[in-house]
Amino acid sequence: MPRIHWTVLGLVQFCDVPFAYLSWFLSNGLVVELDNMVKLSEKCNIQVPMEVLNLIDDGKNPDEFTRDVINSCIAKNQVTKGKTDAFKGLRKHLLEELEQAFPDEVESYREIRAISAAESKRLAQAQSSLPNGDVKVKTEL
Repeated sequence: MPRIHWTVLGLVQFCDVPFAYLSWFLSNGLVVELDNMVKLSEKCNIQVPMEVLNLIDDGKNPDEFTRDVINSCIAKNQVTKGKTDAFKGLRKHLLEELEQAFPDEVESYREIRAISAAESKRLAQAQSSLPNGDVKVKTEL
């Protein structure tokens, strides 16, 4: 927006010029700058949440929206982590109880799980490696 700044400075320099000329200068300068902004906006794809625009309209800092979103994510993450930990504890407790009641079956289960985990790991490594031995890197945009 420095060009708009120069437009205003140009207007100030021509204060003793007739009003009609100033109006023409201002309107043409603004039209050109707005046209430039429209052309530039076609090249970028930035989506601003309506909540941010509403905060700006209300004269508040848009960083409040970012802070609230991050705090909400942290809270949801903590809830999800709590649920995951609870299920891990339940699984461990169930395996302990099953091992007391059915030790041979639990041992077979653990062997099957170990084999399955090793096979899954081997497949994942095979899928991510190239014929020359390099590893594929997944890029995220």
